[in-house]
Amino acid sequence: MKRTPSLAFTVFIVLLAFMRDTFPVSHGESCPSLHANRSAAQSHVNHIDSQDNNITLVGRWPYGSCMAVCVKDDYAYIGNGTVMTILDISDPASPKKVGEIETPSVVRDIFIYRHYAYVANGWSGLRVIDVSDPSAPVEVYYKISGHVRKVTASRGVLYVCMGHNVAIYNITAPSEPELEEIISTDQVTRDISLYTTSRTYLCLANARAGLRIFDVTQLNNIFETGSLDVQSTRDVFVSGDYAYIVDYSSLHTVDLTNPSEPVLLGSCYTAYQFCNIYVSDGYAYVTDELYGGFWIIDVSNPTNPAYTGYYHPGEGGSEGVVVRDKVAYVAHGSAGLNILDVSVPSNPKEMARFGIGGDFDSIVVFGDYAYTLCGSSFYVFDVSNPALPRYHASIFIDINYLLDVYVSGHYAYVTGMYGLWIIDISTPDNPAIVGAYHTEKDAWSVYVKNNHAYLGCSDGLHVVDVSDKSNPTESCFYKTDDKVLKVDIEGSYAYVAVSRSGLQILDISTPDNPVPVGHLPITQGNMGEVYVSGTYAYAGLSSAGFMIIDVSRPENPVEVNSYKGEFYYARDLCVSNNFAYVTDGIHGLRIINVGMPESLKETACFSTGDFAHDVFVTGNLVYIAASDAGLYILRHESAYEKSIIPSSISLLQNHPNPFNASTCIRFELSVPERVTLTLFDTNGRYVETLIEDVLYNSGTHGVPWTAGSLPTGVYLVRLKAGDYVETKKIILLK
Repeated sequence: MKRTPSLAFTVFIVLLAFMRDTFPVSHGESCPSLHANRSAAQSHVNHIDSQDNNITLVGRWPYGSCMAVCVKDDYAYIGNGTVMTILDISDPASPKKVGEIETPSVVRDIFIYRHYAYVANGWSGLRVIDVSDPSAPVEVYYKISGHVRKVTASRGVLYVCMGHNVAIYNITAPSEPELEEIISTDQVTRDISLYTTSRTYLCLANARAGLRIFDVTQLNNIFETGSLDVQSTRDVFVSGDYAYIVDYSSLHTVDLTNPSEPVLLGSCYTAYQFCNIYVSDGYAYVTDELYGGFWIIDVSNPTNPAYTGYYHPGEGGSEGVVVRDKVAYVAHGSAGLNILDVSVPSNPKEMARFGIGGDFDSIVVFGDYAYTLCGSSFYVFDVSNPALPRYHASIFIDINYLLDVYVSGHYAYVTGMYGLWIIDISTPDNPAIVGAYHTEKDAWSVYVKNNHAYLGCSDGLHVVDVSDKSNPTESCFYKTDDKVLKVDIEGSYAYVAVSRSGLQILDISTPDNPVPVGHLPITQGNMGEVYVSGTYAYAGLSSAGFMIIDVSRPENPVEVNSYKGEFYYARDLCVSNNFAYVTDGIHGLRIINVGMPESLKETACFSTGDFAHDVFVTGNLVYIAASDAGLYILRHESAYEKSIIPSSISLLQNHPNPFNASTCIRFELSVPERVTLTLFDTNGRYVETLIEDVLYNSGTHGVPWTAGSLPTGVYLVRLKAGDYVETKKIILLK
């Protein structure tokens, strides 16, 4: 699940370096390394200031998917989410952590030159880390310049892949890279490898442009010397006079003897999705990022490469791979680092596993615990001290991926590929699956109310009776014209985000028989999220941004306002204290003041180290699940400290006033109250109820009203909030 961003974003992270004891585990066991407590340690990583002083980074769990591995001497250097971890592998069957350092973004690649680690840190650029003391790595240089994907070095020259460019640095002084040249290409360069004869050639895996070869013998005279049209190239590895290329479904061997005219010698094909390759002693070791497999291919005869062995280590997708002395070190995404004995190529065997974090996709906070989804696992974190979140427990669910989690009482309801799982969390130390329900399609979201689980699936809305947790059964199915990505419930209505169709509102007074009552189509983006608060529904529309919908009349939902703001992908949102907290993919978290729905304003943003998926707000703490970058816990000062809570209850003057056709009735609450707004004419005759007995949080709120066929005149609007009553005049001019 890797995405190529459309816009670079400013990287912000106030870094905390965390230490924890780790141990290898065999395949199928839980990961003791995650059970260890973390303690704060001094950070040696450079960073820049916050984008907004109203947001404070409180705590982090920075351990995510393992994307990169590099081996030198007795040490393996691995990407551990946003952390580079150093392992002592003098005994490969028993790797031991000796040091680590946190970086701003996900560690994508590592190359060791002399006693320095050159780290491709995604949108946080190039980082140079002194590893002369493996127990105390120290960052000595960083440069933010595009999305850095791969790095390699030789003879005092460093080559860096960043987007459509390859930057070339002089590292004669390893801690002080000097930019010499930039090679610009028309496609994303996914990997690079060096071919050295009497001259030096740089081989590029250049996405749809195939293999491209540049003569880099003289840095002041670089030129392209040859190419080979191999579509969708993902990785390239040079060994001897051959280049080995993988695309999405194939491995190709290429003769480089004449770099001006590379010759395709042989290929082998698969239905899987190759992404990385390493060649050693006549064998190519290839990883599969989609299904997580690890392939061994005999390339001793370059004209006829042949599959020899295969290993599937479990959940997650494989990434980087290095082989030393018949031992393969495989960066296996959310499953961590796998160490395999490949002395018998037809039968690779796992020697050890170094478990880490994973691909965090969804989060719910309940009391002292955060419940998250990570790949195929359900995780429990202790967040009683938000500054130091700690792993508490986890349980593996045997499917490819999980998508959403909802907590109600002592149970967590988890959806994913083809199903719903009910997990007993009454004992947080020992979560246990107590029931499951199979769906024919992916279940994207879940909401639970009155012993019914409402599942948003690719084929529609499934209502599942969960009164018997051990035996959930379907009550009914409501088909939609596109996949249901989110469901929220307020009162007796279900608000359903139907991808390309828009907002569907169903009356669920009788859960076994949902009745459609209202629909608001969309014209831009895909509706992937809906969150209902009071009389408003807040919707995320992917790249089209963010929308507020008046749902005071469920049979007639009306768009109130929208905020586009150059969204990359409005994925998830939560509304609290007049702020909408919207995750925006690579842009991180965006905070929008929605206290005045007719006048939206973005007030703050926070860039995460990877794709921001999910957000949960409780009090003034904001929890973000940020894919391979782990978990973030932020404090939003504006939510409480900056006087957004009114000191009293009052009915404000509507705006505009006078008005033609429509206006917004505004009121302030110093405490949460149930509110009724009623309209009368000047003779005191009842005209209409705008909202009736709806619970609102403290803050400033607005209710849109359209006069319809009412004649020009003066009207009275009455606010009743608890025991407080106030009336104001409004003027309709047509």
